[in-house]
Amino acid sequence: MPSSMPASANRLTTTNNSFNTLVMRTKLFILCTLCMALFVCVACEEPISPNKYEDKTNLWPAADPTGEKVGYINEKGEMVIPAQYKKAYFFSGGMAKVVTFENQIQFINTKGEVVHTLPENLYCDDYFYNGYIRYYQYMWDRVPPCGLWDNNFNDVIPFGFLSVGNMSKEGLVATGLGYFNKNGERVLTFNADTFDIYNGIIYDYGDFRDGAAVIHLQCIKNGIMYGRAGAINTRGEWVVDTMYYDLKSVGGGLIAYPDDSTALWGLMDTQGNKVTEPTFNEVGDFEDGDLLPIRTTNGWGYVDNTGTIRIEQQYAYCDPFHEGVAWVTPDQDNYSLIDTSGKVLINLERGVWPVTACHNGLLAITDYINRVNKYIDKNNNVIYTWDAKEGYGFYQSFLPKSNRTNNN
Repeated sequence: MPSSMPASANRLTTTNNSFNTLVMRTKLFILCTLCMALFVCVACEEPISPNKYEDKTNLWPAADPTGEKVGYINEKGEMVIPAQYKKAYFFSGGMAKVVTFENQIQFINTKGEVVHTLPENLYCDDYFYNGYIRYYQYMWDRVPPCGLWDNNFNDVIPFGFLSVGNMSKEGLVATGLGYFNKNGERVLTFNADTFDIYNGIIYDYGDFRDGAAVIHLQCIKNGIMYGRAGAINTRGEWVVDTMYYDLKSVGGGLIAYPDDSTALWGLMDTQGNKVTEPTFNEVGDFEDGDLLPIRTTNGWGYVDNTGTIRIEQQYAYCDPFHEGVAWVTPDQDNYSLIDTSGKVLINLERGVWPVTACHNGLLAITDYINRVNKYIDKNNNVIYTWDAKEGYGFYQSFLPKSNRTNNN
């Protein structure tokens, strides 16, 4: 994802978006839905941020040896929840989302028991974030109305909003009308004219992260429309002025900011104090809080939350760290797993690609040469293998991880 995209770009479109943005996001939604119909396989998306998702359930979605049905394995590679689903996702909040072959969306517990079934006309995100999950009604020709459930599937944000973010650790969730708390009460709302801007309209309330949320505005000056971004704290006070054309919450107590003249990115803290000057071509994301991926003209590498380079820029691409390890691309055809010191733990053979980040000690990979999928541990021990059918057994449109898988 480009570093210039708003941090809450995964949010459903807000009521104040321009017509072009509405059309673009609606088309993207339709495209993703069409992609969903292509494969019958495992939906192994690794949720991306501890700010959103944490679960230590040691069960992993995996297909049966033929790759035709999906269940869950344990750390020994034993199928402990029978392979009976069309799609299955990682556990979050003690539950896992599954899709039956009748296209019914259900949530199961660690025993495989159904704890909730969605009505036919409703859909939802794949994971609970901090105990809450967004749901929506799919509409092919318009922005879908949505809401937010708690982990008992009770309404927190009632169905019908056109924009709902993810519940933050701060207990605040963004909508197109401002911020609501866990009781569904509107607690933060304000006008864009706090600063000396021209006809400013807030079109994107960002999710809170590390005590700050990025706000994106559309402004008009001398008949020219342009974007501006600032940041607020949990009291609704502006802590970063809207002098930037974009901002990006990257975790680790940092916000990335761009330089107008060079388009390079620097880092500031969540109070607006600069940590580094703009020297990075791209900035990734702190996910487990270890190191931050950044790109310069020399390639991709990593810095810590002081902006100090910890792993030199030497890669064609690198993923965020999860559980102390990260996938990197030394060149366009090979992949390696490294630790936070830069030590190589695993070199994958050509034609073998990473699929997920490390999740509770295991990583998923796909061998495109031999057409098999595997779970391995950090020592490259194979825990479980199954045949890769059409789509290679992993549901491509849901893969996070590797961000690289989506890019290739």
